[in-house]
Amino acid sequence: MINMILYSEVMQMPLGSCPRKLALLQMAAQSNQKGRCCCSYEKLATLCCISKRTAQRVVKDLLTAKFISVSSPDTYQLTLEKGDLSLLVKTPGRISHV
Repeated sequence: MINMILYSEVMQMPLGSCPRKLALLQMAAQSNQKGRCCCSYEKLATLCCISKRTAQRVVKDLLTAKFISVSSPDTYQLTLEKGDLSLLVKTPGRISHV
């Protein structure tokens, strides 16, 4: 069951990049009522349709900005209230030429 409270909080956050937002949304969706989620890099990459390396980078960014903390290997605690948007580096969007 999706933790809709965390999910809706993440939806309102300007995280600076689509992979970050999608990963944090997936973590919120996978989390229990206490905000704990078990999610390996491989699982996160698959759920978000990103590479494993991108998943690693995104998790590192979210840890640095304190939106998540590590509880144990592959287990994260969502700490959205402690998150600091100013610690996230803005990732410029890509312009696609159609």
